Amino acid sequence: MNGYRDYQEMVLARAGLNNIYLISLTLVLLLSMFGAIALSVIMANRISQPLMMLLEGTRKVAEGKYDLIPEVKADDEVGELARSFNRMTEQLAQTQAELNFSQAIFDYLTAKAEYDRIVGKEN
Repeated sequence: MNGYRDYQEMVLARAGLNNIYLISLTLVLLLSMFGAIALSVIMANRISQPLMMLLEGTRKVAEGKYDLIPEVKADDEVGELARSFNRMTEQLAQTQAELNFSQAIFDYLTAKAEYDRIVGKEN
């Protein structure tokens, strides 16, 4: 009879261990899932933030505002894209300034030629 009682105690202990094992695995699974979700949100923000700055920069350039976007400190493809965008924006601003200067010279010379033509005909 002693053997049967030992067997029943082992069965009860085994059921308790199975419950503890199941609860432990469930907690580890839930913590892993929450950790993975938190990590994915952090990574998504890290990637999307520079892209959102680039988007805002393209909108400003489309409006004719050549302000530089803040420097992205990343050494990956997104950081390189942001640095290239800033170089392009600087070149566009310089080209626009040169174009405006050339247009001012052209307007001056055109007005002077028109003035000389009108004054030349009156004399």
